[in-house]
Amino acid sequence: ADVDVRPVELNHRATKFDLTLNVAEGDQGLQLLLEYSCALFNGETAGRYLMHFVQLLSQITGQPEARIGSISLVTAEEKQQLLHTFNDTAAEYPQEATIHGLFEAQVEKTPDAVAAVYGDQQLTYAELNARANQLAWTLRG
Repeated sequence: ADVDVRPVELNHRATKFDLTLNVAEGDQGLQLLLEYSCALFNGETAGRYLMHFVQLLSQITGQPEARIGSISLVTAEEKQQLLHTFNDTAAEYPQEATIHGLFEAQVEKTPDAVAAVYGDQQLTYAELNARANQLAWTLRG
């Protein structure tokens, strides 16, 4: 199915709901209007939601007998990106290196950089290394 997605400015009026999808039949097929709160969503995210809905409609109309579990919201390109592009994290490192040795090398390079975040708490590499060393000495004892 041909899909034409373009932003439509609605005179800066406030949306009644955080996310609203209106569907109408027009001269050239279905017309979808996705209204969204700019405080909660950006245009890229809203556009992706709309394309996922179109993907869903395309699969349902192309295979009306398909089981719900076999329907995918993501396109083949997105699936490739999620499974392969985003997971391409291979990096060169010395084969004789240990994980704790690599970590300590990073501590020396960037001791004040943030290494771990949990909620509103964060630890720098130096702080995390100090805590790891404390734990190691406790375990040894």
